[in-house]
Amino acid sequence: MPAPAITPLPLVVAELELQIGGRALALRLPMPNGTARLRDLIPALRVLMAGLTGVAVERAADEGRQVACRAGCGACCRQLVPLAGAEAQHLAALIEAMPPARRAAIEARFAAARTQLEAAGLWPALADLAVITDAREAAALGQAYFAAAVACPFLEDESCSIHPERPLSCREYLVSSAPERCADPAGQGVVPVKLDRRLAAAVAGVGVGGRPRYVAMTALFEWVARNPESPELQDPAALLGEVLTYLTGTETRAEGTAS
Repeated sequence: MPAPAITPLPLVVAELELQIGGRALALRLPMPNGTARLRDLIPALRVLMAGLTGVAVERAADEGRQVACRAGCGACCRQLVPLAGAEAQHLAALIEAMPPARRAAIEARFAAARTQLEAAGLWPALADLAVITDAREAAALGQAYFAAAVACPFLEDESCSIHPERPLSCREYLVSSAPERCADPAGQGVVPVKLDRRLAAAVAGVGVGGRPRYVAMTALFEWVARNPESPELQDPAALLGEVLTYLTGTETRAEGTAS
């Protein structure tokens, strides 16, 4: 099953104001001008994510803590990365659009990761990640995955090779402790920068009854092959509203203006 194509859409700017962690957050989101799919909102969701992480980083700074994450400290890039279905579709399209040699190299890394995960006995659970609802079971799977030391297929020289396109869950993972502590599978000594709201979970909950349904990063090709993208297009403001309702627990609307 071919990956969906990335087609640039005309944009409008949506003005959004939120109260997060006791702080006012005013954002200008680049939204599709016309009907769209959830993955077409990813640029807007990244702006929203930057606002949410910005609030968390400011609060950490008020407590005398600074984000320690830097290029080259890639221990966290061996964790299980959960994606919303829309993100899996987007990343598959991103890979499909790469030059042939680059695409072949990335696909080979995905295949190598699957081989490692099969050898570790983890592949069946990863292929069905969306149906795991028990928090303890999910945590145990995450720990086993990290212990298997399977590098993200996009990791190069201990840095993310698609950093501007990285998933929302990766953007949420920030620490103020020494980067080397992130290599401990038990997480001893890791001090996370806590976010008030989890956007990755909100996006993963859209269209599936509010309970997040995830795709494992390393299984995205298999998931996309089994889940072809729906041709149905929706009002992007309504899609964003679903995300925001899950994120904040209250109905939120954004006002759009032409960009």
